[in-house]
This record gives sequence, structure tokens and C-alpha cells, in this order.
Amino acid sequence: MPFALTADYCQPLLSMQKQRKARHNPLSDREMEALRLMAQGLSSDEIAEAMGVRKVSVDYLSERIYEKLSARNRVHAVMIAMRRGYVPLYGVEGS
Repeated sequence: MPFALTADYCQPLLSMQKQRKARHNPLSDREMEALRLMAQGLSSDEIAEAMGVRKVSVDYLSERIYEKLSARNRVHAVMIAMRRGYVPLYGVEGS
């Protein structure tokens, strides 16, 4: 089952997001597309299919996202992006 952020877990993020405007976003449009799909709990294979690319391209995009956001992993990247307002909590499918 894919990882999904629950409303209870993300409530503090939602509150913070309402209080802040989005900071300058260093991510490219393609990286943002991949990050939004990550936030929906999709696997790398599912992201590759949705974006019409190979999994190795998703892995490359993921590494660039982690580097640009100083994130340790996928979950950390999504949390940072939500805190900074790059990925709106209300825009995540299933919430």
C-alpha cells in the first residue's frame, strides 16, 4: 500500500501553510510534477508511468529534488515542500 499522509498527521502543516506565503521555489516544473506525485503516495514506477518517462528519469529527478531541498528522502522532501508552500496539502489527491 502506498504511503499516504493523513489529515491528523498533516494538520500542523496545513496551519503553517495558511500562515505563510510560498518561498522562492528552486524546483523545475518537471521536478514539481514528480514531487506532487510523490505527495500522492505514488511509487517511482507509478510516477514514471504518469509522467511518460523511464524509472531511471524519476530516480534522477528525485535525487535533484532531495539535493535542492536538502532532504534525506522522499518523505522528508514532501514535508519540506509542504512547509514551504510548494505543495498544497489540499491539492493532494485523497485528502
